[in-house]
Amino acid sequence: MNPVELAYQRVRLDLEAMLQQHDADRLRGMLQGEGLPAIGSDIEPAEQIVFALEIPRFDANLARRLAHMTTPLVDEQSQAMQQQLAESAQAVASAGTSAATSEEISYWQDSRFLFNLFLLAAALPREESLFDALNGFFEQGHKATGLADQGGRAALQLRRALCNQQTDDRLHDYWLDRLNDHTATWNSGRRTELMDAWRGLLWHAQPSSDNGFDPLNRGLLALHDTVAEQPQGFTLLRHALHRLEQAFPTSVGSRGLIQLIRPYWESWPQLLKETASSLWPGLEPKPLAAMPALPPELNQVWQALKPEQQRTLLAFVSAADAEGGKRYIEQKLSFDLPELGLPPQETRHRLLDLEQRLWAPEASAKPKALESDPADWEKVETDSSQWGNVDRGAALEALSHALTAIEQRLARGDEAKARRFLADLIEQQRQQPLPDKLVHLAKTLSKAAGIVQGHGYLDWAEQLLREAMAANPNDEVAASGLADVLKARGELVAAEAQYRDNIARWPNNRVTRNGLATVLRKQGRVTDALRLLPEPHAVQLTQQDLYDLHVRAILLIDLGRADEAHNLLERGSAIAQAPLLQKCFERSLIMLELKLNDHRSARRRLAAMPENVISLQLFRLHAAAAAVEETEARLLYTNLQADLPRLDSDSRRVLDRIEEGFCLMGKSGLCMPDQEALDAIFDAEIDMELAA
Repeated sequence: MNPVELAYQRVRLDLEAMLQQHDADRLRGMLQGEGLPAIGSDIEPAEQIVFALEIPRFDANLARRLAHMTTPLVDEQSQAMQQQLAESAQAVASAGTSAATSEEISYWQDSRFLFNLFLLAAALPREESLFDALNGFFEQGHKATGLADQGGRAALQLRRALCNQQTDDRLHDYWLDRLNDHTATWNSGRRTELMDAWRGLLWHAQPSSDNGFDPLNRGLLALHDTVAEQPQGFTLLRHALHRLEQAFPTSVGSRGLIQLIRPYWESWPQLLKETASSLWPGLEPKPLAAMPALPPELNQVWQALKPEQQRTLLAFVSAADAEGGKRYIEQKLSFDLPELGLPPQETRHRLLDLEQRLWAPEASAKPKALESDPADWEKVETDSSQWGNVDRGAALEALSHALTAIEQRLARGDEAKARRFLADLIEQQRQQPLPDKLVHLAKTLSKAAGIVQGHGYLDWAEQLLREAMAANPNDEVAASGLADVLKARGELVAAEAQYRDNIARWPNNRVTRNGLATVLRKQGRVTDALRLLPEPHAVQLTQQDLYDLHVRAILLIDLGRADEAHNLLERGSAIAQAPLLQKCFERSLIMLELKLNDHRSARRRLAAMPENVISLQLFRLHAAAAAVEETEARLLYTNLQADLPRLDSDSRRVLDRIEEGFCLMGKSGLCMPDQEALDAIFDAEIDMELAA
């Protein structure tokens, strides 16, 4: 590890110790810079805390616990402000107006602490109690002088924290009011405020529900009226529509979003209407009575199609829906081939040639990248360099070296350099004179997303995967990766929608189906998840069949159908040849025995297994604590605490639940978890096994 990594590792360990001790005073001190390493004068204390949270492996549970601990600090600030307001009111009554006006309301001696408090709150996972505290502070007097110090940085961060933490729509009217304000000074701060307010409206919108787009429509019209006469009006509106598209990814590139918007779009003002049309040409359909002129061999394909197939393709062409049209050809027509008197494979090639003719790669929409700095909305013009010849072999080798270099920078904790390096790499690929450059670009973005996700940068990984899907909508790897990242972030509704969209496009992808099953389970819909994984009855089971069998067994454990789960696990363990699969079945048998309170069998099975595997050590800890073997349990617990840097987020969640359920933090002896705590332990263990 380099010095920066070691510094953040120490901060991470401090955070973990602080959360174990429920030491809110220590968190307050850290936000004021106490005990933090001197990494750089321009790095805020809250940024150091966030960087420490994100070092591999990212632990979502640690971040959620930190969000819970941040809540009382925000409440303290609200109480301090309320007390000062009362004292000021009393001063007005006793000393008169002149005395009162001479005393500025200043509740905080250090406005930097407020800035860091809200900066941390904006970066943490959503927590209902934290949102309540932030909203309470906001309602009591967010225009106080402490927030206006240093150019209003604390006020900006409060607004962003409110946006990111909101768990309901109580701020809807506030966001709409900010969009409607025509009196504010027009500067970069106002433009940033407008985009924050739009994000606030998007956060809880459900546009696909009945009249669900109405609030967003009102927000777009308000934004238009505010920016239409400003120099950057078009850019702001375009950015807002990009945000809309990215907020609801399952509709991107399909007719769903267009059909949702079109009834509103028809009555929009001209600038907003043209901006939307530039992004989604399908909003202005141009119905075709007949297919445009085609070469003879493709015209033969067209004439061989059924009338309803021709009408469907014409509709896709009219709506400029390239993705929908390609999907229709590849998933429908390829399995209902027209009669051309040619071998099936040749007929499929002709269909794909027709697809290329109708929606050429160079005519595809360019990826829509959001501006990284919301304070700068100026359009940047770039000159296209002249293209030269490309050696594909050399290019692939250079790409491999570049991705390795990016991973090395992330491993050293140098995120800024990794981002710059990747940005340069992507820009170079965009400039390559290859007819299939977008396909290769999507692959590069997907590989980079896997690297950054492995280092805990889930937001960055999501951004890269969305860019990959924009570059090549048919990239199955990018679409699957996006669903996995959404699941990892806890965005279960969005993850489910993405998985279902992927299954519709690639129905034979069993990994995607299993991913959907795990998301449904997290939503409490275990029976629905089980229906996705029928028990395989083939005589010869493939490795994928065995993986499905394993996931099905775990779901049966979750449903309490222990006998069925046991039979499947024994069957899989007997059949599996690959060592990794055999270990999966063995671990799940141990988990089942623990759930059945058969600690003796679990401990006997564990005794024959290796001792350097984290998941097995966690099961040993569970078994020892449940058997009230306190000395053994505390030794295992101490060793696992020393191994914290090796634990991924799922393993850490298991450790946290066992720690809480069996009172391992205290020194007064073990306790037995109640049913709720026991359920939480098994839920975490099931998550760990499904992720293995």
